[in-house]
Amino acid sequence: MGYGFGGMGGFGGGKIDGVVDFPLEGLDMTRYTGSEDQKMGTELIYDCYAVSNHMGGTGGGHYTAYAKHPISGKWNSYNDSSVHEVGGNPEDVVVSDSAYNLFYRRRDPKADAGNTNFNAIQQKANTAFLDNIEARRKANVEKKE
Repeated sequence: MGYGFGGMGGFGGGKIDGVVDFPLEGLDMTRYTGSEDQKMGTELIYDCYAVSNHMGGTGGGHYTAYAKHPISGKWNSYNDSSVHEVGGNPEDVVVSDSAYNLFYRRRDPKADAGNTNFNAIQQKANTAFLDNIEARRKANVEKKE
């Protein structure tokens, strides 16, 4: 995961191909933060929700990703147009030597994502931006006619 130092403008003479072990849940960063103000009176616990992967070398390769579904909590594998659920223990699959970028979200002890109605959020999506694009497209078509 990542690149070594040296060459290429100070970044990576070559790709590091070894596994960098990382937790999918419960990454505790509390002890790495010096002040109580930064901690905001709570522990700094993070959970991984996505990982992008890179296969290949510094000259090119292929990218894939894993992401945790916000409702089901199941991990999915994304590879071009293919998406499938990760079977078995996700740590055996997601934590790999191809992991390149790790995406973590801080646990909020005050929030309970289990009570979040994701379907309602999706149904009430803010489409103003897309509506604006569509209106501009129609205006351009009318100008050409």
